[in-house]
Amino acid sequence: MRLDAWRLRRCILALLFGLLGLAGLVAAGCGPSGGRSGWAGTVDTLPGGAVRVHSPAAGAWDSASAWRAEEVLRIGAASGGGPGMFSEITAVAIDGMDRVWALDREDHVVKVFDRNGRFVRQIGGEGGGPGEFADPIGLAFDPDGDVWVCDPTNGRYAVFDTTGARVKSYRREIGGYRIPWPGTFTDGGILYDLAFLPSEGDVGFRGVLVGYRPDGDRLTPVDSVPIPPSPFSAGEQQFEFQSGDSRMMVGIPWAPGLEWWFDRSGTLWFGRSDRYRIFERHPGGDTLRVVERDWTPVPVTERDREDNGVLRYIREHDLKPDLSRLPDTKPAFRSFRSDGRGDLWVEVPTPAGADSAVADVFGPDGRYLGALRLPPHFGLPAAAFRGDRVCAPAAGDAGVPQIVCLQVERPALSR
Repeated sequence: MRLDAWRLRRCILALLFGLLGLAGLVAAGCGPSGGRSGWAGTVDTLPGGAVRVHSPAAGAWDSASAWRAEEVLRIGAASGGGPGMFSEITAVAIDGMDRVWALDREDHVVKVFDRNGRFVRQIGGEGGGPGEFADPIGLAFDPDGDVWVCDPTNGRYAVFDTTGARVKSYRREIGGYRIPWPGTFTDGGILYDLAFLPSEGDVGFRGVLVGYRPDGDRLTPVDSVPIPPSPFSAGEQQFEFQSGDSRMMVGIPWAPGLEWWFDRSGTLWFGRSDRYRIFERHPGGDTLRVVERDWTPVPVTERDREDNGVLRYIREHDLKPDLSRLPDTKPAFRSFRSDGRGDLWVEVPTPAGADSAVADVFGPDGRYLGALRLPPHFGLPAAAFRGDRVCAPAAGDAGVPQIVCLQVERPALSR
């Protein structure tokens, strides 16, 4: 829904006055009126100029305007071997021909399928030679359409064209990684990858996204984006087990943490998951928007505890954690991703036994639109968006790794 001219001018003035320290002069009213859209939230300008969009628990969608996600493709055989079987899918991408590229980390290959799920080709194989992977963790398309595979064990990014031919490789200068790999190319052609640098006082590490521009046969650092420090200590998020001289750390299920995502526009999204508040920080380091929503925490049930893989591992290995540290409720959200169209998808916890995953969707102006039902175990953190299609890893019957592609219908909001 577009803002009318009067409201658009008011929003611009609100942001301008906020930057001048006059936030109190213009506050609410930048969004479309609740009577026209069904949205009853507020828009305020905070000291410093950031715009806070606070949504109620109910979204702007009604029965006619609610989005729908229809499964149109499922790739991955349950048995029989062959290219249709996966071992561990850690990344998915969609190219300009709507082909699906899937990185199978355990098998050290990238598999390519057409938009109808037919196998096209396989790239890579285990090893350290040209075009081989030692431990591939992620992939990304550059603006020219070539795919880059991040292979930190081999210390490089391997680059392939759309035919699967190896183009070149670049040395990866940084150590460490996380999965899903947060690396991406911005629309301006800069590759951002996550580096871990010593914190002040050499206590722990801090995350920094380092931006590189391809320059001949090397990557030249041209930018850095610091990741906000986590407000939680390791002790708040992990169980620690000591056995002789060895120590093991295990994440506490449902413990809140700092979640973040960096998208192709250069926008950094971040928020602590013990509250429903997500910050939008644009290139240059200014926080321009804060997205909030009223929410009711989902309780952690006995069935959750029985089904949780971490707690099952603890029971099977006769470990003795302090179970009183388990939260009574689940975090406000688990992850979030922007879809390339200006909308923000927020993966939220579901009650035990739920037959679907759920993503809260926020529009480009930060308003909460509504909840979108997704297939069970839909891996939003590793999802790939292109137009109205989104593909992500998912677990099929008996936990078999598969890729599920959805076609998203986006009806216009009712007026």
